[in-house]
Amino acid sequence: ALLKEVFMHKYSSTTFDCILCSDNYALTFLLELRPKLFPDVPVVFCGINRFSDEMIAGHAGVTGVVEGIDLEATIRVMVDLVPEPGRIALWGLGHANADKNRALAVELLNELAPDAELIHMRDVPLGQGLEQADSLGHGDAVLLLTVLRDEQGVLIPTDLTARIISRNSQAPLFSLWDFFLGHGLVGGKLCSGYLQGRTAAAMVREIVNGKPADAIPVVRTSPNQYMFDAEQLKRHGIPLGLL
Repeated sequence: ALLKEVFMHKYSSTTFDCILCSDNYALTFLLELRPKLFPDVPVVFCGINRFSDEMIAGHAGVTGVVEGIDLEATIRVMVDLVPEPGRIALWGLGHANADKNRALAVELLNELAPDAELIHMRDVPLGQGLEQADSLGHGDAVLLLTVLRDEQGVLIPTDLTARIISRNSQAPLFSLWDFFLGHGLVGGKLCSGYLQGRTAAAMVREIVNGKPADAIPVVRTSPNQYMFDAEQLKRHGIPLGLL
Protein backbone atom coordinates (compact mmCIF):
# COMPACT_ATOMS: atom_id res chain seq x y z
CA ALA A 1 0.00 0.00 0.00
CA LEU A 2 2.84 2.41 0.82
CA LEU A 3 4.61 1.65 -2.45
CA LYS A 4 1.40 2.32 -4.31
CA GLU A 5 1.18 5.76 -2.68
CA VAL A 6 4.81 6.48 -3.56
CA PHE A 7 4.26 5.56 -7.20
CA MET A 8 1.04 7.60 -7.40
CA HIS A 9 2.94 10.63 -6.11
CA LYS A 10 6.16 10.07 -8.08
CA TYR A 11 4.69 9.29 -11.50
CA SER A 12 1.41 11.24 -11.54
CA SER A 13 2.85 13.83 -13.96
CA THR A 14 5.03 11.47 -16.02
CA THR A 15 4.04 10.21 -19.44
CA PHE A 16 5.41 6.87 -20.67
CA ASP A 17 5.34 5.38 -24.17
CA CYS A 18 5.55 1.85 -22.78
CA ILE A 19 6.14 0.08 -19.48
CA LEU A 20 8.30 -3.03 -19.24
CA CYS A 21 7.80 -5.14 -16.13
CA SER A 22 9.53 -8.28 -14.90
CA ASP A 23 8.11 -11.12 -12.78
CA ASN A 24 4.67 -12.09 -11.54
CA TYR A 25 4.38 -9.80 -8.53
CA ALA A 26 5.41 -6.77 -10.60
CA LEU A 27 2.77 -7.50 -13.24
CA THR A 28 0.01 -7.94 -10.66
CA PHE A 29 1.03 -4.69 -8.94
CA LEU A 30 1.27 -2.78 -12.23
CA LEU A 31 -2.14 -3.91 -13.47
CA GLU A 32 -3.66 -2.77 -10.18
CA LEU A 33 -2.06 0.69 -10.52
CA ARG A 34 -2.53 1.08 -14.25
CA PRO A 35 -6.17 2.24 -14.53
CA LYS A 36 -5.50 5.28 -12.35
CA LEU A 37 -1.83 6.00 -12.92
CA PHE A 38 -0.95 4.67 -16.38
CA PRO A 39 -4.23 4.47 -18.34
CA ASP A 40 -3.75 3.35 -21.94
CA VAL A 41 0.03 2.97 -21.56
CA PRO A 42 1.13 -0.27 -23.29
CA VAL A 43 2.68 -2.92 -21.05
CA VAL A 44 5.24 -5.57 -21.99
CA PHE A 45 5.97 -8.24 -19.40
CA CYS A 46 8.70 -10.84 -19.04
CA GLY A 47 9.70 -13.40 -16.43
CA ILE A 48 6.10 -14.52 -15.87
CA ASN A 49 5.89 -18.06 -14.51
CA ARG A 50 2.89 -20.34 -15.09
CA PHE A 51 1.23 -17.75 -17.32
CA SER A 52 -2.48 -17.95 -18.08
CA ASP A 53 -4.69 -15.60 -20.10
CA GLU A 54 -6.66 -14.85 -16.92
CA MET A 55 -3.65 -12.91 -15.60
CA ILE A 56 -4.22 -10.12 -18.14
CA ALA A 57 -7.95 -10.60 -18.81
CA GLY A 58 -9.76 -7.27 -19.11
CA HIS A 59 -6.54 -5.31 -19.72
CA ALA A 60 -6.03 -3.96 -23.23
CA GLY A 61 -2.56 -3.20 -24.57
CA VAL A 62 -0.72 -5.85 -22.55
CA THR A 63 1.65 -8.40 -24.08
CA GLY A 64 4.97 -10.03 -23.24
CA VAL A 65 7.02 -13.18 -22.99
CA VAL A 66 6.30 -16.17 -20.76
CA GLU A 67 9.04 -17.72 -18.63
CA GLY A 68 9.10 -21.47 -18.22
CA ILE A 69 11.64 -24.17 -17.46
CA ASP A 70 12.39 -26.97 -19.90
CA LEU A 71 12.62 -29.92 -17.53
CA GLU A 72 12.24 -32.68 -20.11
CA ALA A 73 14.95 -31.32 -22.44
CA THR A 74 17.40 -30.86 -19.56
CA ILE A 75 16.78 -34.37 -18.20
CA ARG A 76 17.30 -35.82 -21.68
CA VAL A 77 20.60 -33.91 -21.89
CA MET A 78 21.65 -35.20 -18.47
CA VAL A 79 20.89 -38.82 -19.37
CA ASP A 80 22.66 -38.45 -22.73
CA LEU A 81 25.79 -36.91 -21.23
CA VAL A 82 25.98 -39.28 -18.25
CA PRO A 83 25.25 -42.65 -19.89
CA GLU A 84 23.57 -45.14 -17.56
CA PRO A 85 23.78 -42.93 -14.45
CA GLY A 86 23.99 -44.98 -11.27
CA ARG A 87 22.46 -42.44 -8.90
CA ILE A 88 20.66 -39.16 -9.55
CA ALA A 89 20.09 -36.70 -6.71
CA LEU A 90 17.02 -34.45 -7.01
CA TRP A 91 17.79 -31.44 -4.82
CA GLY A 92 15.58 -28.44 -4.14
CA LEU A 93 13.25 -26.58 -1.82
CA GLY A 94 9.90 -28.00 -0.77
CA HIS A 95 7.02 -25.88 -2.05
CA ALA A 96 4.09 -26.36 -4.43
CA ASN A 97 5.80 -25.43 -7.72
CA ALA A 98 9.01 -27.27 -6.86
CA ASP A 99 7.04 -30.38 -5.88
CA LYS A 100 5.23 -30.36 -9.25
CA ASN A 101 8.57 -30.15 -11.06
CA ARG A 102 10.03 -32.89 -8.85
CA ALA A 103 7.12 -35.22 -9.60
CA LEU A 104 7.52 -34.60 -13.32
CA ALA A 105 11.29 -35.19 -13.05
CA VAL A 106 10.71 -38.54 -11.35
CA GLU A 107 8.26 -39.55 -14.07
CA LEU A 108 10.73 -38.62 -16.82
CA LEU A 109 13.67 -40.33 -15.11
CA ASN A 110 11.71 -43.52 -14.58
CA GLU A 111 11.18 -43.55 -18.34
CA LEU A 112 14.60 -42.37 -19.54
CA ALA A 113 16.90 -43.85 -16.87
CA PRO A 114 14.90 -46.70 -15.34
CA ASP A 115 17.94 -48.34 -13.74
CA ALA A 116 19.15 -45.21 -11.94
CA GLU A 117 18.68 -44.88 -8.18
CA LEU A 118 16.86 -41.62 -7.40
CA ILE A 119 18.00 -39.79 -4.27
CA HIS A 120 15.31 -37.41 -3.03
CA MET A 121 16.77 -34.32 -1.33
CA ARG A 122 13.60 -32.29 -0.79
CA ASP A 123 14.16 -29.29 1.48
CA VAL A 124 17.62 -30.54 2.47
CA PRO A 125 19.80 -27.56 3.51
CA LEU A 126 23.08 -27.06 1.68
CA GLY A 127 25.41 -28.15 4.48
CA GLN A 128 23.51 -31.33 5.22
CA GLY A 129 23.09 -32.16 1.55
CA LEU A 130 26.80 -31.88 0.84
CA GLU A 131 27.36 -35.07 2.80
CA GLN A 132 25.14 -36.93 0.35
CA ALA A 133 26.55 -35.11 -2.68
CA ASP A 134 30.08 -35.98 -1.59
CA SER A 135 29.29 -39.68 -1.96
CA LEU A 136 28.36 -39.27 -5.63
CA GLY A 137 30.88 -39.90 -8.42
CA HIS A 138 31.36 -39.11 -12.11
CA GLY A 139 28.89 -41.84 -13.09
CA ASP A 140 26.17 -40.19 -11.02
CA ALA A 141 24.44 -36.80 -11.40
CA VAL A 142 22.86 -33.98 -9.40
CA LEU A 143 19.77 -32.18 -10.72
CA LEU A 144 19.34 -28.86 -8.92
CA LEU A 145 15.62 -28.05 -9.07
CA THR A 146 15.61 -24.76 -7.14
CA VAL A 147 17.84 -22.44 -5.18
CA LEU A 148 18.78 -23.77 -1.72
CA ARG A 149 18.76 -22.62 1.89
CA ASP A 150 21.38 -22.93 4.59
CA GLU A 151 20.82 -24.60 7.97
CA GLN A 152 19.28 -21.38 9.32
CA GLY A 153 16.73 -21.23 6.51
CA VAL A 154 18.40 -18.35 4.64
CA LEU A 155 18.41 -18.50 0.83
CA ILE A 156 21.93 -18.92 -0.58
CA PRO A 157 23.07 -16.85 -3.59
CA THR A 158 22.78 -18.85 -6.81
CA ASP A 159 26.44 -18.58 -7.83
CA LEU A 160 27.58 -19.72 -4.40
CA THR A 161 25.12 -22.63 -4.38
CA ALA A 162 26.45 -24.12 -7.62
CA ARG A 163 30.08 -23.44 -6.72
CA ILE A 164 29.86 -25.19 -3.33
CA ILE A 165 28.05 -28.23 -4.72
CA SER A 166 30.50 -28.56 -7.61
CA ARG A 167 33.53 -28.29 -5.32
CA ASN A 168 32.19 -30.92 -2.93
CA SER A 169 30.94 -33.52 -5.39
CA GLN A 170 32.47 -35.44 -8.27
CA ALA A 171 29.03 -35.83 -9.86
CA PRO A 172 28.17 -33.55 -12.79
CA LEU A 173 25.67 -30.86 -11.86
CA PHE A 174 22.65 -29.98 -14.02
CA SER A 175 19.89 -27.41 -13.55
CA LEU A 176 17.26 -25.35 -15.35
CA TRP A 177 18.46 -21.72 -15.14
CA ASP A 178 21.42 -19.90 -16.61
CA PHE A 179 22.28 -18.09 -13.37
CA PHE A 180 23.95 -21.31 -12.17
CA LEU A 181 26.09 -21.49 -15.32
CA GLY A 182 29.75 -20.57 -14.94
CA HIS A 183 29.78 -21.61 -11.28
CA GLY A 184 30.01 -25.39 -11.59
CA LEU A 185 27.00 -26.29 -13.71
CA VAL A 186 27.55 -28.61 -16.67
CA GLY A 187 24.54 -27.14 -18.47
CA GLY A 188 21.16 -28.03 -19.93
CA LYS A 189 18.38 -26.28 -21.80
CA LEU A 190 18.39 -23.25 -19.56
CA CYS A 191 15.89 -20.53 -18.80
CA SER A 192 17.70 -17.26 -19.43
CA GLY A 193 16.96 -13.85 -17.95
CA TYR A 194 18.99 -12.31 -20.76
CA LEU A 195 16.89 -13.99 -23.46
CA GLN A 196 13.70 -13.01 -21.61
CA GLY A 197 14.84 -9.39 -21.60
CA ARG A 198 15.99 -9.43 -25.22
CA THR A 199 12.65 -10.84 -26.39
CA ALA A 200 10.68 -8.30 -24.35
CA ALA A 201 12.88 -5.42 -25.52
CA ALA A 202 12.20 -6.30 -29.16
CA MET A 203 8.46 -6.06 -28.41
CA VAL A 204 8.92 -2.69 -26.71
CA ARG A 205 10.82 -1.43 -29.76
CA GLU A 206 7.91 -2.41 -32.01
CA ILE A 207 5.49 -0.52 -29.76
CA VAL A 208 7.51 2.69 -29.58
CA ASN A 209 7.84 2.49 -33.38
CA GLY A 210 4.07 2.60 -33.67
CA LYS A 211 2.77 -0.98 -33.56
CA PRO A 212 -0.20 -1.49 -31.16
CA ALA A 213 0.61 -3.78 -28.23
CA ASP A 214 -2.59 -5.74 -28.91
CA ALA A 215 -1.21 -6.60 -32.35
CA ILE A 216 1.82 -8.31 -30.79
CA PRO A 217 0.93 -11.80 -29.53
CA VAL A 218 2.21 -13.08 -26.20
CA VAL A 219 5.31 -15.25 -26.68
CA ARG A 220 4.08 -18.40 -24.96
CA THR A 221 7.15 -20.57 -25.47
CA SER A 222 9.96 -19.48 -23.17
CA PRO A 223 13.09 -18.56 -25.20
CA ASN A 224 15.27 -21.13 -23.46
CA GLN A 225 18.60 -22.19 -24.92
CA TYR A 226 21.02 -25.11 -24.66
CA MET A 227 24.07 -23.82 -22.78
CA PHE A 228 27.12 -25.66 -21.45
CA ASP A 229 30.33 -24.92 -19.54
CA ALA A 230 33.35 -26.23 -21.47
CA GLU A 231 35.46 -26.46 -18.31
CA GLN A 232 32.87 -28.67 -16.61
CA LEU A 233 32.49 -30.87 -19.69
CA LYS A 234 36.26 -31.39 -19.66
CA ARG A 235 36.32 -32.01 -15.91
CA HIS A 236 33.73 -34.78 -16.17
CA GLY A 237 35.19 -36.30 -19.34
CA ILE A 238 32.20 -35.43 -21.52
CA PRO A 239 33.25 -35.13 -25.20
CA LEU A 240 32.05 -32.02 -27.03
CA GLY A 241 30.84 -34.33 -29.78
CA LEU A 242 28.05 -35.56 -27.51
CA LEU A 243 26.43 -32.13 -27.65
